Amino acid sequence: MKITVATVVLNAKNNIEETIQSILGQTYKDIEYIVIDGESNDGTIDILRKYETKMTKLLIEKDNGLYDAMNKALELSTGDYLIFMNSGDTFVTPYIIEGVANSIKYNNAVYYGNVILLNNKQKEAIFFGGYFGKHRLCFKNICHQSVFYSKSVYKTHKYDLKYKIFADYMYNISLKSEDVSFIYLKTIISFFELGGLSDLGDEELIKNKGKIILNKFGFYYYVYYLLKKNIRIRPLIKSIKEFTTHGTKG
Repeated sequence: MKITVATVVLNAKNNIEETIQSILGQTYKDIEYIVIDGESNDGTIDILRKYETKMTKLLIEKDNGLYDAMNKALELSTGDYLIFMNSGDTFVTPYIIEGVANSIKYNNAVYYGNVILLNNKQKEAIFFGGYFGKHRLCFKNICHQSVFYSKSVYKTHKYDLKYKIFADYMYNISLKSEDVSFIYLKTIISFFELGGLSDLGDEELIKNKGKIILNKFGFYYYVYYLLKKNIRIRPLIKSIKEFTTHGTKG
């Protein structure tokens, strides 16, 4: 089984080498490594050139943003499964891809695990992960640096460029709405460095979140989203239970 690791980068000379070394240091042998650089001008390309012979493909050209570069990676990839590991992100151990490859049993699924979020400013490491069903996906996204997409998925779905920051979130919502199988692995996959674009809001997605959930997941999840967004559901349920159990006093 061939696993593709794709890295997209722009002006990240301070942390790109750590990412490259993390990928090249994996024990799994059948890895395709693709790097897309949007014409960095800070010295990043010099670092990429140093490792170019160990990469399967290095593409350096202008793009229209993060997800345009990621779409280019989808086109170039040939692996049975694909994961993105962008500048600043690293696998937690050299054995991760080997372990995930040994866990993959189905050809058309999406496999995902957990990550450690690194907040270097506050010197914090935060666990993020767990199982994601449609209920949870209404509010939170699976961290992209923990997701392995099968070729049947990444060759038939592209990132929607109208979402400048959370196109990966929309990607997962769309796949889930099509009943693509998502399989949770109880494994920490990577260290994900906070402080990038993902820390910012995506106006297009925020503005249309309810409509997206209605169109993708249906009316039940739309109501669930509105209720949980606007009121505290658990206290409400508790109040309803108390009312139905004890009745009212008059």
